Amino acid sequence: MIGAVQRGAAARCPNNQCGGNNQYNLPVQFRATTAGSYYSVLIPGTWSSATDAGEVAVGSTNGESIATNREVSGNIYRLKNGRYSWTLPSTGDAASSGFNPDAIPPGTTYAGNYHDHGAFDPNYLNEQFSLMGCNGGQLCDIGNALSGINRGQPSFLGTPSGRTELYDPANANALPFGCVLIGPAVVAGPENGSIVDVPPCP
Repeated sequence: MIGAVQRGAAARCPNNQCGGNNQYNLPVQFRATTAGSYYSVLIPGTWSSATDAGEVAVGSTNGESIATNREVSGNIYRLKNGRYSWTLPSTGDAASSGFNPDAIPPGTTYAGNYHDHGAFDPNYLNEQFSLMGCNGGQLCDIGNALSGINRGQPSFLGTPSGRTELYDPANANALPFGCVLIGPAVVAGPENGSIVDVPPCP
């Protein structure tokens, strides 16, 4: 193994820690890829609300998204016992990731979705939900959140600076661009590549 690391054919785990628990006490394992290295959650756990599950999903997957500069995405779901969990992420590309509300375990109910925007890229508005019409007229983040396929459920976003944001279709009039659950508000202006204000969540 040492020879493989020296040849660049393998990566050493940071501080020789190849596994452990993340900040949510979930088991993680170090992964090294040609795109980047990160800790990957093995088991997503259960949580008392969809918002808690969404925050944990973003907080647990954003490192992978930033390290590989690829969007990753998954779903939030409700179990029969009233607890919530999330699916491990699927990997997209630098500008998009899949969205399939039916990709949840049997016997559970879709309760929202999450995705992360990868590393900072000046060509994209990484620090906010993508507006309708982005990527050549696609629905994008807000369009998907408001579409019938999303069933009125919340969407969660992880950004390159580490924000966690929420878009709730039920609050679309009051918060048309969503709100920031974790991290500072997004302030419109060329200095951060943003075109809209995204306030803290109430």
